[in-house]
Amino acid sequence: EDSVTSIGVYAFFGCKNLLGIIIPDSVTEIGLNAFKGCTSLTTAPLLPATTLATKCYSGMFMNCTSLTNAYVKAAYTEEGTPCHNMFKGCTATGAVLHTTLDNKDSWQDMMGPDKEWETWTVADDWQD
Repeated sequence: EDSVTSIGVYAFFGCKNLLGIIIPDSVTEIGLNAFKGCTSLTTAPLLPATTLATKCYSGMFMNCTSLTNAYVKAAYTEEGTPCHNMFKGCTATGAVLHTTLDNKDSWQDMMGPDKEWETWTVADDWQD
């Protein structure tokens, strides 16, 4: 039996009625802008990968204006690398990124008042 290992570029782009999705553990790569413009999505799928392919997660939830919870185990690195623009245009008040204690600081530099993703805060409450 074959299992899905990747979600393609723009896979769910503009799915305005998408409320949630469960990503199988077999998925090791999620393409650029996969959920971009999914304006009804409130909770992101669990993203347990710790090593990311180039541009993996980049722009993933861009303009998901209702997104209030995301679960990302990987660290944010720097502009132009994995996770770049992941939450750009995600403007819901009180949004929380759930990550690990080890990776919290990397995300904290991007989230909060006067930062790239102003409405977001970071919690170090990742549960394995």
